[in-house]
Amino acid sequence: LGTRLKDRSFLGVKGRKEYLHYDPIVFPSWCGQSASFSIWVENVGLGGYIISRYKTSETPWSEKYWKLLVGPTGDFLGVWAPPSVSQPGSGAMRASFPESLGRPLANMKSGQRRHLAWTLNHSTDVTCVYLDGMEMLCQQQNIGTVGNMDCGMDDPITAYVGLNHRIPGAFQAETPVQ
Repeated sequence: LGTRLKDRSFLGVKGRKEYLHYDPIVFPSWCGQSASFSIWVENVGLGGYIISRYKTSETPWSEKYWKLLVGPTGDFLGVWAPPSVSQPGSGAMRASFPESLGRPLANMKSGQRRHLAWTLNHSTDVTCVYLDGMEMLCQQQNIGTVGNMDCGMDDPITAYVGLNHRIPGAFQAETPVQ
C-alpha cells in the first residue's frame, strides 16, 4: 500500500456498520498449498482479528473458516479454525507469550511497531507464529489439515474475507491496527 517508511494503512472499523473486507474472488487462495502472513502492527489498544476468511458469511459461525488474531489482552497470537482451539490438529493454535515478555502487543507506545508472522506449511502440516522474528510456537496439525484450510472459500455469493474483524454482526474488536 505504501512504499515509504511513514506510509501506513489503517485496518479498523471507521463507523458502526463499515467493515473493511476483501473480495473473496480476488483474495489469493492457498488451497492445497502453504501460506505465510506477515504484518507490522502499531497497536493502540488491545487485541483483535487481523484477517478472517469464511466459506459463508452466516453468523454466528459458519461451517468453515480461519482467522489470524492477537489475543484480547495482547498476550497471545492465534490461528482459529473449526472445530475448535481445544481440539489439537484441527488447524487452530494459541501461542501465548512467555511471562518475561508480559503483554507485548497491549498498549504499545505511539509509533512503536512489532512484526507478527504466521506460517502454515501444507507439506508438513505444521503451523507457526512469530513475534519480531522469534518463534513463539510451532504445532503439528492433522495430516491434510493445512492444505485444506483455504479450500472452497471463494464463492462470490457466500464467501467473506474480513480485515480486522470477524463476520459482520459477530462481536467486533475495538482496536484499529495500522
